[in-house]
Amino acid sequence: MTTAGKIFIAGLFACLCVACGPDPRQTANDSPTPAPTVDVSKKKTFDDDLTFVRTGGFQYVFVLRRKDGGNWAGSDTTFLRNNSPSQTNQRLLSDDGKAVILGTNFRFYPGQWDALHKEFDFQDMSEVKYEKNENDDEPPAKKGTQTVPDPRKKS
Repeated sequence: MTTAGKIFIAGLFACLCVACGPDPRQTANDSPTPAPTVDVSKKKTFDDDLTFVRTGGFQYVFVLRRKDGGNWAGSDTTFLRNNSPSQTNQRLLSDDGKAVILGTNFRFYPGQWDALHKEFDFQDMSEVKYEKNENDDEPPAKKGTQTVPDPRKKS
């Protein structure tokens, strides 16, 4: 290899080293910005979740738990949706899957309130407690819709 070839290869190598070097914007800063860290020791608690729903502007806040103390299941969610006002848009699974916090501004249809109380341990955490009213809106069946049967119950 000739001297000119060696110089060419050395120059090419130097160019590659400069091109692949560190970002000059980072080397100008003596202390690099640390990566954000997540505090995994801070786990959301039931009280955190309850506060979140309570400050969400809901007139009624309820906590539902399975009577057997077990974790919430998909069939429980279906039952809850079928027996709560259709406009209810806040259902928050909490307490390691053992409770659902429900926030709503709407009244229950007759039968829904009783069905939920029969199925779940039910706590009213509203500032102004919900009072069952027999004169609430007509049940969904009278409005042209049908209630969905409980999938957990065998006919």
